[in-house]
Amino acid sequence: MAIPPAAHRITRVMDPTDRQLRRITISGPGTRLPSGATAILKNNEEMVDPELVVLAEAAAYGLRIVVDPEYAPEFGEDFVEFWLEIAPERRADSAFQGAGVELPMELTFTTNAVPPPRYQQTITQRVAHQ
Repeated sequence: MAIPPAAHRITRVMDPTDRQLRRITISGPGTRLPSGATAILKNNEEMVDPELVVLAEAAAYGLRIVVDPEYAPEFGEDFVEFWLEIAPERRADSAFQGAGVELPMELTFTTNAVPPPRYQQTITQRVAHQ
């Protein structure tokens, strides 16, 4: 899958042996956005029914969202918080050498607006040996 230019790129690189917490805030009023970008959430609008999935390309490299009760994803009105890790059997993959590889996930949600719009955002995590 080609990663869309407007994808949300997590700036902190993850080592394949890490288990790291990530928090994505959905842009709303007052959020600083790249030049020309538009806020997704309007005043008093909240994210509803969010779903975050690892895309097939990233799953092939062993990326997974940790779902153990202690690390379960948390979805708020305007944020998603989740833990990422690479499956132990993939941690030595040569793709993680040098600059590593950018791995995509997809966040899909509606809002509490009437009628409710549906949004889909690609999120990427770069994984490289540190």
